[in-house]
Amino acid sequence: MESCVVQSGLFGIGNLYLYTLVVLAGIAFTKRNLSGFWLASVTALFYAISKAYHCEIKAFDQWHVLRYLFWVGLDLLYLCTVYLWVSKAWIIKKPVLQGLLILHLFMWFLHCARIVDIHLLPSLDMKDAYGIGIAVSNFFIVLLVVAQVIPSQKDLRGDYGNNNRTNRDRSRGGSFAARNQGL
Repeated sequence: MESCVVQSGLFGIGNLYLYTLVVLAGIAFTKRNLSGFWLASVTALFYAISKAYHCEIKAFDQWHVLRYLFWVGLDLLYLCTVYLWVSKAWIIKKPVLQGLLILHLFMWFLHCARIVDIHLLPSLDMKDAYGIGIAVSNFFIVLLVVAQVIPSQKDLRGDYGNNNRTNRDRSRGGSFAARNQGL
């Protein structure tokens, strides 16, 4: 069996991501940003699950396949959870949702390429590219959660396009006078 090496210690990079997400959830909770709180909490939960089962899945997987399928499944479960939450009319900023989808598709590609690298094309040696790609993807996922927690200028103004300058009556050529006169 291979030994499992996890970046342990208080300040390992995986722990810093988890601490950052928990702090972001706390900030969102204190600012009553429910969508930011929920997204940071769910992301922190999935990071914690991945970190908790990292060594166990590696110890169980002697063929070097199940670990990558486990992480693909965990990513898919995370995206399904976020999608179900969005479909229940909770608001997540559209660029954040698109960014999460793109990053997870990239991570799925890396997991599948690593399986192919190990079993079918051992001459490719994607170990370094895989490690860097996953680390960069995780970093950008945390940044997307930050983007969800931090309010935009539109959120701060409360301006959602409900003023007369942005909502013109297009049926009457955009004339405000015609709309006000009831013509």
